[in-house]
Amino acid sequence: MSERGRRLKLFAAVLTATSAMATPTASSGATVKLTEVAKADSPVGLIVHPLTKATYVIEKTGRIRTLSVSGGSASPVSGDVALDIGSQVSSGSEQGLLSAAFSPDGEWLYVDYTDTTGDTHIRAFPFDDRAEGTGTDLLKVKQPFANHNGGQLLVTADGVLWIGLGDGGSSGDPNHNGQNRSTLLSKILRIRPTPRAKKKYTIPPGNLRPNAGLASAKVRPEIWAYGLRNPWRFSIDQGRTVWIGDVGQDAVEEIDTVPVSTVGANFGWSLREGKQAFDGGAKPAGAIDPVYDYSHDDGRCSVTGGYVYRGARLPDLVGSYVFADYCKGALQVFTPGAAEATPLGVDVASPSSFGIDANAELYVLSLDGGIYRLDPAG
Repeated sequence: MSERGRRLKLFAAVLTATSAMATPTASSGATVKLTEVAKADSPVGLIVHPLTKATYVIEKTGRIRTLSVSGGSASPVSGDVALDIGSQVSSGSEQGLLSAAFSPDGEWLYVDYTDTTGDTHIRAFPFDDRAEGTGTDLLKVKQPFANHNGGQLLVTADGVLWIGLGDGGSSGDPNHNGQNRSTLLSKILRIRPTPRAKKKYTIPPGNLRPNAGLASAKVRPEIWAYGLRNPWRFSIDQGRTVWIGDVGQDAVEEIDTVPVSTVGANFGWSLREGKQAFDGGAKPAGAIDPVYDYSHDDGRCSVTGGYVYRGARLPDLVGSYVFADYCKGALQVFTPGAAEATPLGVDVASPSSFGIDANAELYVLSLDGGIYRLDPAG
């Protein structure tokens, strides 16, 4: 079985498993520990309301629920449901409710989900303690296959919504979306939502434009970056630097980083996988190599992108990027400028995503149900 096939089998096994929860492990030399603070139904993200500072758990099955964490004690996810679109989402291994984000004023909740036919919706809901009404589609993207949907949403302080989309799925980018700037697939997009207007979004400055030497008919103005296979999770550090965990094909996983001010970054897929050629492809002119990539050795197979740590509990981690591999489960740290990532000394089964709370403290979420905060080992 190929690495891709094994990865999909693992995803499917997790999603059809019983309610057994992940148990984190730590090595004797670990400087951090994982404190379980809650359990949820296939959690894939945490978001914080910008005004109330309430924390919410995104559940892949279609709900967003409030999370209450007190001190170092574990507490269950609250029964308070802020959104429930479970009847509208597909349940494939890489489908479902995949991400969410608040507008800077907290009045809108944006969600990314795949519908029952598998297509991606970016939908806006008015928000006042919970989502209201049925929501308004800002964007809908046809998905040719069930996998590689991306799914990350972020909102920056200027109100711009960032959206990650994979290459549309299957294997090897059969529709050649990676280098095609007339499709939204295989891209990171930026839009400015206007859900109450006739036109549901506008294009902010800083996206790929025809005056970048490209024929206008071949450029979608929503595009900020392209050449990504499946940017399942990306984050922005201090409003300045984008960090992308881009899931690879059969050989290499990669982490990309580029300044927010960059326009039209090309990360090479499907001519490149990591720092090497894919299927004999030549490196496109100006394509950006990852700052770090790793092979599918020792059972690794799918990068779960994280965050640059900016909290206070773990001063030795400040400024370092924390990520994981979904199959291996080991948390890793990459320091900018380093040649290699180093193990953090803790593992969690099926790490689906990372999250940060209102104090910038870091959490890792297991698709098996556990939500864990990174704490000092001592």
